[in-house]
Amino acid sequence: MSHLKSQKKIGPDLYKRINESGFTTEFALSLISESVENRNSRPFRKIRTIVQNSLSTHTTHREDVIDELFLALGLKNLCDNAGKKSGRQGLLRSVSKLVDLRNEIAHEAHVKNTGDPKALNKDVIRKRIKDLESFVKCCDEIIDNKFGSKPATSA
Repeated sequence: MSHLKSQKKIGPDLYKRINESGFTTEFALSLISESVENRNSRPFRKIRTIVQNSLSTHTTHREDVIDELFLALGLKNLCDNAGKKSGRQGLLRSVSKLVDLRNEIAHEAHVKNTGDPKALNKDVIRKRIKDLESFVKCCDEIIDNKFGSKPATSA
């Protein structure tokens, strides 16, 4: 919401996402009238909650989708920049493989043609989870650097 408060240029993608999340003209007018009547109404908090609730159902596992979401806030190539920031050349590839595995397990049951479960290498999985943690940490640092550091609203 600091992006909205600072009155920086807001791209059409952000308007579209906010509209799709339920922020309509009717809702905006109700926020304005409520804030006139009650100075403690916290309109930006309400907008943030609506957008967070909407995005919580939006699949954001892939790099291109993550980059598209953050591009609307003025952050270009977040994933590539996080990969560079980590100093690990294969970080994004490792995270992508973990996402692929997650999708295979969730959508295809991760089984062989015979119906038997495919084996998982716990050391490889453990390494990829650490890579995911590193990726998220680097993304958080880039985002905090752009918009200022604030405590997370979800954990």
